[in-house]
Amino acid sequence: QRKNVELTARYYHQAPSWTEKCHTTVLVLWLFYMLGIIGVAAMSFGYVPLLVEMKFVTSAQTGYLVLAVVIVLLAILAFGVSRAATWAWWASVIYAFASIGIGYYMFNHFDWAAINQQMMSSVAGDDELAGVMKRQQEASMKAGYISGGLTWLIWVGYLFWIRKHFGNRKSGSEQLA
Repeated sequence: QRKNVELTARYYHQAPSWTEKCHTTVLVLWLFYMLGIIGVAAMSFGYVPLLVEMKFVTSAQTGYLVLAVVIVLLAILAFGVSRAATWAWWASVIYAFASIGIGYYMFNHFDWAAINQQMMSSVAGDDELAGVMKRQQEASMKAGYISGGLTWLIWVGYLFWIRKHFGNRKSGSEQLA
């Protein structure tokens, strides 16, 4: 916070960086999208064959295409958020609502019967273990709805909380003051 430190930094970095022009709360959203890109890219290694086996997608090529589209979409959102563009905020809200809708659809249209057949065949004859596995599955579904719903509510709430920082860019010194 000393003046000479600020002057030294300004001497070596005369043009303010994009992070100085962007409010800290907006940078958090940018980081969220960047981590999303990394997470989705990492998913392509193990989850695409699993998605094909569980019949979420028809082929591995379709799965990789879907993940590529999501990565590009997140990259576009991250770029727009880094500029605090109004369109990026609106696109983030649309993305949030689309993602909860797609997630809800996939969760409810998942072929639980096929998974149950695979799991139950491994415990054939052990009624107690089969009952425990069924209760665990029901509890997992409830936990999935609760955690997914709460995460989504926090995400959408955060988007509306940071709305004021989009579309009205200020210089770095005004923004930080």
